[in-house]
Amino acid sequence: MKVLSTAGYYGSGSSAITDLMKEYSDIYTDSDFEIMFFFGYYGIPNLHYWFSNGRRFQYRALRDFVKSARVVSRLGRKMNYEKYFNGNFMKYTGKYVAALQGEEVGPLYEIDLVSFTEWQRTVWRILNKVHELTNAVYNKSHTDVRQNHTKLFTKKTYDYLYEISEGRFIQCTHDYLSSLFQGIMGDNQSIMVDGLISTANIDDVSRYFDDLRTIVVKRDPRDMYLSDKYIWKTKVVPKETDSFIKWFRHRMNAYHWEESNVLCINFEDMLFDYTSTVAKIESFFGLKAEQHIRKRAYFDPRISIHNCHLWSQYPDESKAMKIIESELKEYIYPYENYNENQIR
Repeated sequence: MKVLSTAGYYGSGSSAITDLMKEYSDIYTDSDFEIMFFFGYYGIPNLHYWFSNGRRFQYRALRDFVKSARVVSRLGRKMNYEKYFNGNFMKYTGKYVAALQGEEVGPLYEIDLVSFTEWQRTVWRILNKVHELTNAVYNKSHTDVRQNHTKLFTKKTYDYLYEISEGRFIQCTHDYLSSLFQGIMGDNQSIMVDGLISTANIDDVSRYFDDLRTIVVKRDPRDMYLSDKYIWKTKVVPKETDSFIKWFRHRMNAYHWEESNVLCINFEDMLFDYTSTVAKIESFFGLKAEQHIRKRAYFDPRISIHNCHLWSQYPDESKAMKIIESELKEYIYPYENYNENQIR
């Protein structure tokens, strides 16, 4: 199974690759949102860490994974993993978890003090104080008594052996992801998955796929700065120039793909050097030019070009632009070599 993916640096234009792939035959691209769950905070990297390093906390990692899976499985009509995976998301997730758990060894009462509400913490403190006094009077073991009020805040679960090797973990994860994606791609040769991974963990993710190909999209920092400040207004990108420069440089340095199949391109090249850049993308993804049957239906450089060179629309930002140009000169796109009428 060939999986095509994109990664960017927040607003750098990686979704343009997804839109472009919608114009090709034999590629499944039916997604209007980023499939970020698998390798997000409560996803597979967290499972891998605890199964490799924390013999005590595998059950918590699996619990968090399943809870998060349930959330994204029904997260509205649009961002709905159960719908995206044709009703099989929780079914295959359950099989994956069962494969990782191994043999059941007995009941488990989990105490998660961090997730307690303020009311639960208050009751917990009172009960602990009462039992401390009881233990002092009757000379009982605090550990023995403690189990009685512990159950007020827990549900009975079960503990498992979790005896699984590194190779077995990778194989189980490979089978899980393959089952999900093969179940929706039909007879298509490839599947395009937007937002599957970030630039920081491409090598870690690649081992779970037979053939993962990722395009990393970069963009001029000046346009990223102005886009968020005046258009998106997400407050994710720092508005202060000095903070933005530090933020941008940090994100650009957070990459890890020495051993993976990765192609880096500039978003601007998809506009000003469209034909050549599309040919590079086709070659990297293993596509034929004949598959490009709906040209410019989803990604039209003549429209997207208006998202570039934004500082011409905001003359009051000239000072900030000069600072960014000076401090991040290695990331500045050579706009002086092109003009808006020069789409090749």
